[in-house]
Parts: sequence; structure tokens; C-alpha cells
Amino acid sequence: NPLELPQGYVVVKNNIIGPKVNLIGADLIGADLFSADLRDADLSGASLKEANLKEANLEGAKLIAANLSGSDLEGASLIGTDLEMARVVGISGDPLKLPQGYIVVKNNIIGPKVNLIGADLIEANLEGVNLEGANLEGVNLEGANLTGINLSGAKLIAANLSGSDLEGANLSG
Repeated sequence: NPLELPQGYVVVKNNIIGPKVNLIGADLIGADLFSADLRDADLSGASLKEANLKEANLEGAKLIAANLSGSDLEGASLIGTDLEMARVVGISGDPLKLPQGYIVVKNNIIGPKVNLIGADLIEANLEGVNLEGANLEGVNLEGANLTGINLSGAKLIAANLSGSDLEGANLSG
């Protein structure tokens, strides 16, 4: 551990945590990042599985292909966060703020280009949601309201759409 870190920075699981840090591919499984300031940090490919991110500030952070499954995001701010291909299933808590166009449904962050492999979205109301380019492999959407949903370019391999309402849905690409 460094002897002295700048104000606002801490060491967690042998990683320096703070604004604008490079945490690409970091192992932060189960890490306690309560109220952490990770503004503009690069967490691409990082494993944050089951991490405590309560009240964390992730505004502007890159979470490209990061694994957030099972993490606690109660009160976290994710405004401007890049969630492309981020694994965002089975989260707990309600984030305070999400990037524009993203919502939480049945403990999953729903939005463009997210990774929802295997998510349980049975009878979920996803009316008008944008899941363009999302990975929905093996997702259970049985009986879901998919009216007007944008699924263009989404991967739907082995997804269960039985009984779903797809009226006005965009399934191109």
C-alpha cells in the first residue's frame, strides 16, 4: 500500500480506487466500494460481481464488458456511464441515477448494448424499451410486454419469447 494517497483515493483489494483511475480488468469481486468516487474511472472488463457499490459515484465511468452481476447499486449514480456489454443481471438496490435510456426491471439494468445473458424477465413490462445491440442470449422473456421494443441488432439466441407481445417491435438486424 502506498504510504500516502491523494484525498479521495483509497486502496481496495490491492487497487487504487478514486476518480479517473485505470481499473481495466480489475478483480473487485465482493469489494466494499460503499460511497466510492469512481467518476470517469475506466473499469472496462473489471469484475465487480457482488460488490457493494451503494452510494458510489460512477458518473462518466467506462464499464464496458464489466461484470456487475449481483452487485448492490442502492443509491449509486451512473449518469453518463458506458454500459456497453456490461453484465448487469441480478443487481440489488435501486441506483439513484442511470444513464439516459436505461431502467431497472426485475433487478436487471435494461438498455442499449447491455449483456443480459440468462436474465429472468418473465412477464416483465419492457414496453418501448431500447435494447438495440443487447446480448439477450438465453433470456427468459416469456409473457413479457415487448410492445414497441427496439431489439435491432440484439442477440436473441435461445431466448424464450413465448407468449410475449411483440406488437410494433423492431427486430431488424
